[in-house]
Amino acid sequence: MLHGILVATAAAFLLPLSGSHDNCPHDVVDPQGTDIQTEGDLNCGGMAQVSVAGVQVNMQATCPALVIVTPARDGTKDSPDSNTYTVPTSTVNVVQTKFTCATTWFLLFPVGSVCKERSSDTVNTLPSYSQFPCSMLPK
Repeated sequence: MLHGILVATAAAFLLPLSGSHDNCPHDVVDPQGTDIQTEGDLNCGGMAQVSVAGVQVNMQATCPALVIVTPARDGTKDSPDSNTYTVPTSTVNVVQTKFTCATTWFLLFPVGSVCKERSSDTVNTLPSYSQFPCSMLPK
C-alpha cells in the first residue's frame, strides 16, 4: 500500500515534466529600456541678467512642466518558436514629476528664476517578467 502511494506521488510530480505541452503559451521576456517623456516648457523668467565680476551674463531659464519616467523592466512578447512562458515576478513604479519656476533673490532683489520640483508621484505600476521552460507547466 505504501509503495503504491509513493509511486503515485512520484508520478504526480514527474509526469508534468515529460512529453509535449499543448498549453505552452510560447512567450519570452522582452527587455524594455528606461523611457523618459517630457511635456510642456516653462519659461522661468525668460532672460535673467546676472553680473559676475563686472561682466553681464544673460541666461535662458526653461524647464519641462512635467517629466514621466518609466524604469527599465522585462516585458513579455509572443515567440511561436519558443518552448517557454513568462510570469510576472516583480513590479516597477512609473513616476511623474511636476516642475514650477521659483524666483531667485539677491538680498531684496529678484535676479531671475530657476526650475524647481513641485511634486513627484507614482502614477502607474507595471509588471516585470521572468521566463521559464514550458516543461515546468502541468499537463
